[in-house]
Amino acid sequence: MKFGKQIQFQQIPEWQSHYMSYKGLKKIINSLTQEKAHVSVTISASPPPGLDGPLQPEDENSTLRQSQKAAFFFKLERELEKVNSFYLQKESELKVRLRSLMDKERVILSRQGRPGTGSSINSLKEAFRQFEHDLNKLQKFVETNGTGFRKILKKWDKRSKSTTKELYLARQVDLQPCFNQDAMVELADNAAHHLLGLDDIQQGRPLSTPSSPTAAKSMQSPPPAYTPSSPVQQQMEEVEADLFSALTTSQSSIVREIIDRRLLAPSLSSTNMPGRESPLSQGHANYKLAPDHAREVVSRVFLRCCSELSVTDNDIQQMVQTGLVNFRFADDISDRTCLHEAAMVGRLCLLKLGVEHGVSPECMDVYGRQPLHYVSMYGYADCASYLLSLGASMTATDHDGFRPLIYSVMNGRTECVEIFLANNVEIEASREGDPIPLSLACHYGHEDIAMMLIERGGANVRASNADGLEPLHITCREGHTRLAKTLTTKGARLDQEDKYMCWTPLFYAASEGHVDCVKILLEAGCNVNVLDEHGMTPIYYAASEGHADCVELLVEAGGKVEGKALESPEDTEMEGPPSALTAGSMLMASLTPAQPHSVHDH
Repeated sequence: MKFGKQIQFQQIPEWQSHYMSYKGLKKIINSLTQEKAHVSVTISASPPPGLDGPLQPEDENSTLRQSQKAAFFFKLERELEKVNSFYLQKESELKVRLRSLMDKERVILSRQGRPGTGSSINSLKEAFRQFEHDLNKLQKFVETNGTGFRKILKKWDKRSKSTTKELYLARQVDLQPCFNQDAMVELADNAAHHLLGLDDIQQGRPLSTPSSPTAAKSMQSPPPAYTPSSPVQQQMEEVEADLFSALTTSQSSIVREIIDRRLLAPSLSSTNMPGRESPLSQGHANYKLAPDHAREVVSRVFLRCCSELSVTDNDIQQMVQTGLVNFRFADDISDRTCLHEAAMVGRLCLLKLGVEHGVSPECMDVYGRQPLHYVSMYGYADCASYLLSLGASMTATDHDGFRPLIYSVMNGRTECVEIFLANNVEIEASREGDPIPLSLACHYGHEDIAMMLIERGGANVRASNADGLEPLHITCREGHTRLAKTLTTKGARLDQEDKYMCWTPLFYAASEGHVDCVKILLEAGCNVNVLDEHGMTPIYYAASEGHADCVELLVEAGGKVEGKALESPEDTEMEGPPSALTAGSMLMASLTPAQPHSVHDH
């Protein structure tokens, strides 16, 4: 696969505008080749009569080469700055998050009497795993861009007959912080070491030895061993564990017993009567928590239960009726409130309960997400309607730059998209580089959502992303047949070229072997012999990739291929067995070369 196509598939959608513009740099290199051909023709021409001296073609060639070299390396430096700037921003965010997690870990372990029974340990482990996920995402971003810079410099050297690659890599690229792996290795080692430490503590094992020097030195220090807490803290943890267990197993009578005997003041207890023996008291010390401690325990258990579907509404009400629930209580790791937890599982009654008790519908967690983000992500339309009726923001973006609508489109949440459209949501990208809802719907093949965006939202079917790809380009590249058919009837441009390769939708469909999309485009009247930046037609790429069905269709439609042999694997950056290239050559051998002047009618 050519790297120009490969980078499209490897890009993280929300970070698309921050990747190096490989195709833009390649276009400059291709213009170098074209201009060299033009100069070579000039050199071979005879001097006009009456001129004895040479025309100095070498000077013209040298000037041209220097100007193109300056343009290429100026563009290359800007791309390097763009990638590095984004990396430094994300690295800084990750370092702050890791320090915060480690600080919270110390607090939790210093107060835990029985860490294995505490909910904070599990919450902390979840946060470390999310940190590792985000770190891996940044690592892939760096690797893709690093490969891009190396390949584009190799291509420059080949076309310009120079040897600048290794020197430029050593003096410019490899010195950038984004390509110095030490920082990310240290972050990864620390996160892994702390996760292992938490597992060891939960299982009662000795703390693991650091697996590398970076984990050993750490940004702060290895996970500290927990110190036994006070009897009061141990009592709080025991009550929390017992109450949560009773709630999740629907033991309502036990829930009532714990509330009355362990949490409520004597005057409020319905079971604290002389001569009444409780099954709960058997085998347990007879103690009651102080009001402040009881309030903390109940608030923490309530928060945990909001996302537990096994906990009934009646049992939730039992906790609420104690008057001990602090509805604004937030998890000290994720910063999620009861609204976030309820939104993640679609519990509308709990959303209403939290709002009625003063929790803001626009509260944000540690990832910058509001409850509306989560109901959009998981597709709870009734919850989305309720939050929007309260004025929840449809334009708020999380730390990944996603609005609630984007999550609904990506995950195919048709009902949520319909609700957003009814509330006049903005459906176009508000800033350059932001995700385009219609393009995302086309990428994932959500035809119903795409139709709603077009017909009810007025989405622009000709809106292009950073690479100049319109929705029809993306649809044909991904092979979504029904959606391609729909777009051709809604005003999509059949022969619109992309920004860098001059590819129309037919190029994408043919090169990927999506024969049904090719049929649709041909039936709609697209230009079968359109030329790209290399002067090749779609049939060339279908043949070179070995898609015989597509080649046959294109030939029947009058398709021709420019009279040019297949490039070598090194020149095309083609990866795959030689048989694929051989098959392409055999298919191309049966085609009639096209004349350049006959195919520029688009």
